[in-house]
Parts: sequence; C-alpha cells; structure tokens
Amino acid sequence: PVLRRLALDRLSGVVHATNQRACSWYQFAGEVVAAMGKDPSMVQPIATADLHPPRPAPRPANSVLDNAVLRAAGHSPLRDFGEPLRETVAALLAE
Repeated sequence: PVLRRLALDRLSGVVHATNQRACSWYQFAGEVVAAMGKDPSMVQPIATADLHPPRPAPRPANSVLDNAVLRAAGHSPLRDFGEPLRETVAALLAE
C-alpha cells in the first residue's frame, strides 16, 4: 500500500519507506532466531572489519534509513519491523 500511496502523491527524489525501529545486523539476526523459537544468544556479534572475506564495497558504520520525506508527506509510520519479520519467519517455517 505504501508504494501505491507514494505513486499517487507523485513525490520526487529519494523516498525511504522502512518499518519502524532501527537495529544492527546483529540485532536483526537475533530477532530472526527468536522468531524461529530459538535462543537469540546463539547469535554472536562481529565487527565489520573482522569479516572474511571482506565486504566487496565500503559501507558506512551507520546506514539507518530515515523516513523523513514519508513523514513530511503526511504518511503514517509503517509498523515495527519485528511484526512482519515474525510473520515472514512463521510463513517460511510452515512451508
């Protein structure tokens, strides 16, 4: 629905439409594991500098997307990312 609303608004430029709540990749992995019904402590953090092989392109330390344009256009915030994450994991586990 958000893409349809954005198309109807005819906003130009870069518009980020992301779910609420920022997290690191480590936190995201923990949420996935928890949604699978497993202990999230099995996920251990690692520094980007310690990845082998290293990432193919440099990445910023913090690349959280900002929904400022979406908010300024009067759109309601999307729900917390954990909700659709849990729904998706449940659907995948049910397959």
